Amino acid sequence: MSELLNRHVFKPETAAKIETMGQTASQIADRWAGGWPKRVKKLEAENRLIPELKDQVEREAEVISQTPNMSHLARHEIMQMYEIDPAPPV
Repeated sequence: MSELLNRHVFKPETAAKIETMGQTASQIADRWAGGWPKRVKKLEAENRLIPELKDQVEREAEVISQTPNMSHLARHEIMQMYEIDPAPPV
């Protein structure tokens, strides 16, 4: 379980669910909540947050698994190269 830094942005039950999804999910959720809290709250109100978060985790994991020889780059640089949007969907 990986504790959220921006836990206050989420409903308690959503935060708990995210924390059980692992470190990558918590990192992405924190990034979204820190940069786009209104979008996060809208996704949560529409019951789309967890499915969208799962999709983002899968996309980022796929990219990282395909780039083992790019450890000299930061994760966000690799995501930029593959045009993975760091923001939550609208």
